[in-house]
Amino acid sequence: LTQAGSGTLTLTGNNTYTGGTTINAGGTLQVGNGGATGAITGNVANNGSLVFNVGGNTTVGGAISGSGGLTQAGSGVLTLVGNNTYTGGTTINAGGTLQVGNGGATGAIAGDITNNGAVLSNVADNNTLGGDLDGGGGR
Repeated sequence: LTQAGSGTLTLTGNNTYTGGTTINAGGTLQVGNGGATGAITGNVANNGSLVFNVGGNTTVGGAISGSGGLTQAGSGVLTLVGNNTYTGGTTINAGGTLQVGNGGATGAIAGDITNNGAVLSNVADNNTLGGDLDGGGGR
């Protein structure tokens, strides 16, 4: 799946495609629209903006790379289990939770984090957040 335009593509279904996802510069891919559903699978090459707005819990199993940023805008828990290398920063809006890892050996974030919700680390090994952590949320 490629988001090639400068607009926003919103995915509200429980998608099961197995190919990767690419977000080109200037584009936004939004997963969910405030409801309980919305999912992506596989690796994501993010050079734009990746927004999660899901009221339920969502897990991204693939790695997220690229220069784009990630926003957890939903009220549920977004779990990132891949060894992510994206550098565009991470924003967690009020009411949302970002969990890095799911108890295993993987889960990483390379860039800065603006936390206005909650951020959790749940990896079995050591975990290093590669950038600055700021905001008014819990840790």
